[in-house]
Amino acid sequence: MNWYKRSNLESTLPYFQEFEDMGDYVPKEQDVSERVREQFGADIVEDIGQGDSGVAYSLSNGDVLKITTNSQEGEVANYFMRHKSPHVVNYKSVWKEGDLYYIVMDKIDEMAVDSKSMTNIFKYIDYLMDRNKCYEPKCSYDIVHRDSAIEEPVKQEILSYLSALTKMNIPIFDFLDINNIGMKDGRLLFFDIT
Repeated sequence: MNWYKRSNLESTLPYFQEFEDMGDYVPKEQDVSERVREQFGADIVEDIGQGDSGVAYSLSNGDVLKITTNSQEGEVANYFMRHKSPHVVNYKSVWKEGDLYYIVMDKIDEMAVDSKSMTNIFKYIDYLMDRNKCYEPKCSYDIVHRDSAIEEPVKQEILSYLSALTKMNIPIFDFLDINNIGMKDGRLLFFDIT
């Protein structure tokens, strides 16, 4: 691994330092890089974001590697590897080492939050959900379906997204959080499911 890629990985792995301090497993950058190279023929390119429970990296093959401490996220990724959905990011691999989950998934084309119009629409939908005390995909679908303020074809894409989520056999949260939704090939994708 070249010095630049190694420094990118080393700069984010201290995120997990608190676990090592408690005697838990912490990934070694060389081990992570070798596994990604062997399994996916890719190198870690750069850190693309950190959240409450992990770090995401861009891979040279266009995929994303997420290392997370959130066991529910690892279990959900395993579920969606077996039960594909047109509005959930495509998960390619999940493995666990110590208390960490490694998740390889497709990279989305753009974050919905980067679109001012999508951000405004989802703020409006969030307002409707709160006003109607609706916190599940089914009632969200019904409310959006009845609403006349959301214009076509965006409304149809949102309804398609919500419809797909109603068919899931697992509890999902934050499905209308604009920070957890992206776009790929013109479709809304839920990508940060916990």
